[in-house]
Amino acid sequence: MAFPLIVTCAVGFEDLFRGDLQEEYGLRSRLMAPGQILLEEVVNLDFLVATTAINRVALPWTVDTNSETLTSTLEQMPGLVLDSPIRFRIQAGPDVRRQLIEQYELAGWVNAPKDWQVNLDVEQSAAQLGPLAWAARFGTLRRLPAATPVSVVAGLLRLAKCAPREVLLDPCAGVGTVPIVDAINRPDGRGSGVELDPAAAEIAVANLQERGLQSRIGFSNGDATALQIGDQSI
Repeated sequence: MAFPLIVTCAVGFEDLFRGDLQEEYGLRSRLMAPGQILLEEVVNLDFLVATTAINRVALPWTVDTNSETLTSTLEQMPGLVLDSPIRFRIQAGPDVRRQLIEQYELAGWVNAPKDWQVNLDVEQSAAQLGPLAWAARFGTLRRLPAATPVSVVAGLLRLAKCAPREVLLDPCAGVGTVPIVDAINRPDGRGSGVELDPAAAEIAVANLQERGLQSRIGFSNGDATALQIGDQSI
């Protein structure tokens, strides 16, 4: 069974990632909106395991979609695991939301706005799949308000094109997002981060510890203008 998927990435990197998905996985796509790509015929979800560029994943959906049809599609998607009954949330105006809640509850779903698995977004015409979001696939990161979004980091790393065993340095590393996403992308790679703000550096170290990456990523609280690194070591 082939099905369409709507995926989101950082604005400005759409064509780059569309090319990667075509070359690596044979996935044809078209641009729907800035940062939003429609994958036309997906047969499995294996590509999501290694695609850090993709932030959110959704099925095309409208208010006219039959609840039984959507349930059947979700059940047939290989690699998607949902609890039974499915927990959902509706993003719509009050009248439409009330009608849709009744419709999907009759289909056996459970309205759970704070703990949803499927978010039915009327404005976006999409059924967002919580178990396929970035944090669900790769784990949550402790963040600060100014931390760089993971999808942007994935785009920067794609442009950097680090070789498998090269060492990546982020001299203004914040909470460690860049070296951590790089470690996901390059299992054989190593990284290093330096951050002047002690609070951000503390969060970065916690992120590394929670993911067991201390042996692959070195991190320190220091000044990017006074790095102690050897020539040609980065």
